[in-house]
Amino acid sequence: MNLFDTDICWVYITDDGHQRRILFCADDERDAQLRPRLERGERLVYRRRFDNTFDALAHKLMLQSLSASTIDCLIRRYRKLTSDEITSIL
Repeated sequence: MNLFDTDICWVYITDDGHQRRILFCADDERDAQLRPRLERGERLVYRRRFDNTFDALAHKLMLQSLSASTIDCLIRRYRKLTSDEITSIL
C-alpha cells in the first residue's frame, strides 16, 4: 500500500475494560480486524475514516501520544458515529 494513495483507511480504538487499543486498518481489512475483537468482548469506542493512508497513520500516532483524558474527550465527541459503525459490522 502506497502511503500517498487515496485509499480509504480507518483508525479505531477498542476497549476491553482493562486497556485500550489503537488500531489502523485499510477499508478492506476492517471487518476481519474488528469482528474477532468485538466477539471477544472488546468494545469499539472510537472510529475515524481517512481518505489516505498517510493521514490515518499520522492520526494513529497522534492518538498514541495523547493523554487518557484527551482521548476520553474524543471518544465522547465521536460516540454517535462509532455506534453507527458497530451496527454495520455486526
